Amino acid sequence: MSKPDVSPKNDSRPHFEFNVSFPYDLRFAETLRLLAVHAAESAGSSGPVAEAFGRTVERVVQDAIKKWPKGSQPDTELDVVIRRGSGPVEVVIGPRTLTAEP
Repeated sequence: MSKPDVSPKNDSRPHFEFNVSFPYDLRFAETLRLLAVHAAESAGSSGPVAEAFGRTVERVVQDAIKKWPKGSQPDTELDVVIRRGSGPVEVVIGPRTLTAEP
């Protein structure tokens, strides 16, 4: 008797993880908002809920960038993780983890 395949490939819910890095530049906050909206919608959030989540992500990114005076940003980039395992979509920005409502 063989064991059932319990790998993620048999789970119809979308699982994903994106690790992205952006320069400390406010122009990229909108890009992250759009990525967050798309991730939330693909995980089942309604349009308005996904849009609100995206705006929250954008504000957190803007705050993270604005805390550095122009020209004094770190040499590193702003690292962001957008993921969904078996639960809701999460966006990790530095020490903050934001969660999308379904």
